[in-house]
Amino acid sequence: MCVEAGISTHSTPHSLRIGGNSGAAANGVPADVRWPHGRWLSPSMVDLCTWRAPDAGINLTRRMAEC
Repeated sequence: MCVEAGISTHSTPHSLRIGGNSGAAANGVPADVRWPHGRWLSPSMVDLCTWRAPDAGINLTRRMAEC
């Protein structure tokens, strides 16, 4: 089903976690909110696992919604 929506077969649960974190960051959710919500081990992990490309997380999240 997800393959039909164009989601790569290389996507993993961790990819979705990073995509959600990145999408939240792109929509202005501060790191101190994303840190506990995403159960990251430290604030530095939140920053490390935030994709900086403008649409990286958003496009994956939109495609997930179509599944």
